Order: sequence, then structure tokens, then C-alpha cells
Amino acid sequence: MGQKRILPEHIKSAKHSFEDMSSRIEEKSSSLIDSSATTHLASATDAVKALTKDLVPVIESFDEYLNMVASEFARMDRELGHVIEGSTFQQYANGKSDAEMRKKRYISEKQREIYKQQYSDFP
Repeated sequence: MGQKRILPEHIKSAKHSFEDMSSRIEEKSSSLIDSSATTHLASATDAVKALTKDLVPVIESFDEYLNMVASEFARMDRELGHVIEGSTFQQYANGKSDAEMRKKRYISEKQREIYKQQYSDFP
């Protein structure tokens, strides 16, 4: 028996995994060290702040995409479950359902039987 390894709940639970941290990062490089590296630390801190601010919309849109992927996985899992249980869903090129196609086959078989009965004298 197969085992389901992709859980849509786990994919959807990635929400809020990244938030804007730029307000939490404080510029205190001058209090840490007083040297030529202080300006480099300050510019690095500013770059990290800008990066975290810019990453927020990217992560949010990626989160939306992952939620859509998770929903699609859940939908396909349900459909496959129905197929495995035996209630297969077939689609035909003419757009008819299983019941309509069974009825059409039945009618065709009956027409063939009638045809054979009427023209049984021909080889």
C-alpha cells in the first residue's frame, strides 16, 4: 500500500515564516566597536534592513503560490482516492458521462442484435 508523503497542511503551514525584521535590527555598531570597521558594520546593518524589507513581498507571494500548490495536491489526492475506491470518473471526448455512454453502448448493442435478426439469411 502506498504512503502519502506530501501533506498539504504542512505546505500551508509555512505562513508567516518570514516577517519584516527591519524594525528589530538596530544600528548600534558605534557602541560595539570604535574603529575603521564601524562604518562597514553600519553599512552592513543598513543593507540587512533593506534586504529584509525587500524580501517580505517576495516571501508573501511565494507563500500564496505554495498555498495554491497545496490546494491542488489536496484536490488531486481526493480525485485519486475516488478512482482507487472504484468510483472512477471517466471523461469521454464527446463530453458524455459514464451513464450516458453505457446507455449509448446498450442501444448500439440492441441495434446490432436487431440487424442480425433481420438480415440473418445473408452470410
